[in-house]
Amino acid sequence: MALIAAARADCREFFLARMALNILINEAVGIIPVVGDAFSFWFKSNARNYELLRQHARWFCDAHPAGDWLFVSLVLGAVSVFSDR
Repeated sequence: MALIAAARADCREFFLARMALNILINEAVGIIPVVGDAFSFWFKSNARNYELLRQHARWFCDAHPAGDWLFVSLVLGAVSVFSDR
């Protein structure tokens, strides 16, 4: 829901990508029985996305924290390493 709200609110693409990655991680690990449920309970992708949406509304500037870029880079790197070629 938060991703759709962010897209409708015309959020920057970086925030949309970060929110989509949170959902993807939650779904990918959530496939594993029992462990996935525990991970979803801990990870809370919707709460993380809601906080990102609040940050976007608060900041609305071009600068992104280095931690955000590192997170996105690591996830994209992991996807490229573990993807089936």
